[in-house]
Amino acid sequence: MYKLLINFLSCVLLLTPGLTAAGNDYVYAGSWGVSAAFNGCFNIPYDVAVGPEGIVYVADTGNARVQYFSPEGIFLGAFGSGGNGDGEFRYPTTVAVADNGNIYVADIYRDDVQFFSKEKEFVGKWGGPGKGPGEFHGPAGIAFGPLGTVFVVDYNNSRIQYFKPGGEYIGEWRCKEFRYTDFVSIAITAEGIIYLLNNTSGKVMYFDAEWEFLGSWGKMGSGLGEFLYPGDIAVGPNGDVFVADNYNHRVQHFTAEGSFVSAWGNDGLGPGEFHYPAGIAVAADGTVYVADTGNGRIQYFRPAAPDDK
Repeated sequence: MYKLLINFLSCVLLLTPGLTAAGNDYVYAGSWGVSAAFNGCFNIPYDVAVGPEGIVYVADTGNARVQYFSPEGIFLGAFGSGGNGDGEFRYPTTVAVADNGNIYVADIYRDDVQFFSKEKEFVGKWGGPGKGPGEFHGPAGIAFGPLGTVFVVDYNNSRIQYFKPGGEYIGEWRCKEFRYTDFVSIAITAEGIIYLLNNTSGKVMYFDAEWEFLGSWGKMGSGLGEFLYPGDIAVGPNGDVFVADNYNHRVQHFTAEGSFVSAWGNDGLGPGEFHYPAGIAVAADGTVYVADTGNGRIQYFRPAAPDDK
């Protein structure tokens, strides 16, 4: 019992607030979590999302659950456990929250999407292994259109599928003309601009709501504006774009059209350092949350005030 208490407290006490310089425009504000199975701890935290009320959701992939926290990392609850039943997970790697508070979770081992009410009650699911409409082979990212349409990156089927909020199939899109297939993440602005992240070409591509190509940036590499097997993409409240640059152990920040703004992070355990960050989300106030997957924690960063720069 004593050992259990010490392990639990280690998760709670590793809430480390502070304000340390990160990039030119963002500062480190805090972190929470260590690698463990206790509440507030993580085993391969692969993705992070922020709900409309500021609640932070984490796909605790190795523990087969979703945990949720206050904006500063206070543990609020968890749902899910290992299994193939309704509300259970095998390897949940994506979590996303709709404007109405419903929570969507993609599981790459089950090849399905489950969704839950804002009270964390199981509502429904769709998918299953396959190549047909509504089936998946490695669902890897979820985003929502302005009208609530659910877009899912069907990674190994090289397509984006989209659905009504309850899972009714609407259609799909494939990137035939550009010969890119390995899209791993998707983000959509309030105006319907679609950003896709390709993790083997190191490229961000963006489209209008009708899938008309608007532009792209990036290539494989470690220079500024380049990516090395990037893991996730997110859009901020002002339309800026943030990328979890996984194998470069950093976050990069761009304008909506792809102009480089800043970068922060390097491989390490310290505040503002990362070890294979796989997930990223931006809150309505501009706070950037990063799933620091290899370090088993969540870090968050706030826009810098004039005195912080």
